[in-house]
Amino acid sequence: MKRVIFVLFLLLAVGCRQSQQEGVTGTADLTIELLSPLQPTLDGSGEMSVRITDAAGAPVNDATLSIKGDMTHAGMVPVLAEAAGGQDGLYTFPFAWTMKGDWIVTARATLPDGAWAEQQFDLTVK
Repeated sequence: MKRVIFVLFLLLAVGCRQSQQEGVTGTADLTIELLSPLQPTLDGSGEMSVRITDAAGAPVNDATLSIKGDMTHAGMVPVLAEAAGGQDGLYTFPFAWTMKGDWIVTARATLPDGAWAEQQFDLTVK
């Protein structure tokens, strides 16, 4: 019985992990790249940078970017941020980490025509 539970747990964990790494989802063909922080800390810097490009690799400057940071364990309030009007596809905005630990950061870019793309990033705050 313990082996069956263990195997089921592993399958669930692998399935969840793959869904977070499948790439960008949505209706727009965009690439969303987290530039910083790649190794976040609670040192008070509190800034995040994301680059958005289109299918041809050209920078996207007219998107609205919504960021949601969730801790991987239950009970924590998510951290939310927004940015608009990138420059050369770069969007930099304040982001306040509230605790050390594992986070899932979801970046959603919405274009003026309503098309959108979303990407998740797994980060560990030290």
